Amino acid sequence: LDDPSNPGTTARFLELGTYVLRLTASDSLATNSAEVTVIVTPVNRAPKVTAGPKQLVVLPASATLQGSATDDRLPLGAALSYQWNKISGPGEVAFTDSQTTNTAASFSEAGDYVLRLEANDTALAGFADVKGVANDDVLHVRSGPHAAAPALADLQPDVHCVALLDAMSKLSGQSWQAVVLADGRRGWVDSKYL
Repeated sequence: LDDPSNPGTTARFLELGTYVLRLTASDSLATNSAEVTVIVTPVNRAPKVTAGPKQLVVLPASATLQGSATDDRLPLGAALSYQWNKISGPGEVAFTDSQTTNTAASFSEAGDYVLRLEANDTALAGFADVKGVANDDVLHVRSGPHAAAPALADLQPDVHCVALLDAMSKLSGQSWQAVVLADGRRGWVDSKYL
């Protein structure tokens, strides 16, 4: 208590729990008291959300979204609700079930998309975004880190068709990832496709 002799004082609690505080007043002839119960609970935190890894989808295939969320279980008794939404992208996105963490998304046209998973505990919400590219073309593996470099291979875009190396290059605002093809040749891929 900041000032135990002041009836309007402030009480500060350092630990969670239930506390009973008693205020006693006396005028030298009589004494009376009243009690108040204070329950100190943890502060509710927004759910922590992950939306999964960046994806490359070859149309008309759909993206398999594997999100997750953790929560502090506050407010007490509240269940998490989930919602997937399109944040950006050139076309329409249809979710198999937009109110679950794991779902599928299909795209009306090729392009770069950002999808968001939000988790809400009835008081606070948390979210995370996943970036994806819906592609109706092939994955171009180039001999150098730029679009004008000769193509070494044109593959169906699949994250398993190339092995990533540690090297990265950024030229003219475009990022390139060094890769190794299944046959051992080394090349470069626009990193937005990986």
